[in-house]
Amino acid sequence: MRTAAAPCAEIRVIHLARAQTRRARLEAQLDRLGLSAAGWGGVDGRDPACAARLAALPDRGPWGALDAHAKGCLLSHLDALAAFLDGPAGHLCVLEDDALIADDLPLWLGDLSWWPPGADLVKIERWRDPRLILVMDRPGRVHRGRQIRRLRSRHSGSAGYLVTRDAARRILAHRPLDLPADHLLFNPAVSPLARGLRIHQVAPALVEQTDDPAAPPPPPRRPRPWRQALRRGAAELTVLAALPRLAAGRAALVRIPWASRAAAPDAPLS
Repeated sequence: MRTAAAPCAEIRVIHLARAQTRRARLEAQLDRLGLSAAGWGGVDGRDPACAARLAALPDRGPWGALDAHAKGCLLSHLDALAAFLDGPAGHLCVLEDDALIADDLPLWLGDLSWWPPGADLVKIERWRDPRLILVMDRPGRVHRGRQIRRLRSRHSGSAGYLVTRDAARRILAHRPLDLPADHLLFNPAVSPLARGLRIHQVAPALVEQTDDPAAPPPPPRRPRPWRQALRRGAAELTVLAALPRLAAGRAALVRIPWASRAAAPDAPLS
């Protein structure tokens, strides 16, 4: 085990008790890097004991239906934020238990002098869809070979992000809770909460989700109802609001890579 200084950011992991393979894999990564999580926990959409909490959330929202898995994931993130606020840490790093983490994550968590002024959340994850292109401000800052830039568009996934205490309070106070966790936090097209948060992105990313061989295969994709398709399409058109920034050169279209080690300080983003 590598010894590292105690991180400035507390780590909490979204984890279901039945997913022991995932926990073992992530614990091995954390241990190798000299990190440990302050808490492991999650709300299981399959657990009858969680039924009342799941039923209290809406079944549909502006992004479509919320199934038990999406509700459980959302509640898991909210529980992690609440537990963080019960302690003294100034920042929280939320990881999901299928995360693949970069070797230099301890350096980022152990010294938060890089934190962008006024930022509420910093997304350190890359969503594994090569088609996904983000709108990010330019220029950005460089810290330890990775760029930090203001995020201006949707970025899927909630497997890795950092949040301040003030932002955690705002997230917990928000209603309605009618979106999956990643859309609630990182999709300003449909989330009033996300529109009110200052969100930055680290690139290359420090985290990405892994393929989990122990997980059951996803159910067959059902045809998307036309109303839902129209709502999502209309929401995606809100990216047009970024056109003036793009035209003025104050933002750029970016594909986010992931890197296990820091890139060269001057490495460009594609």
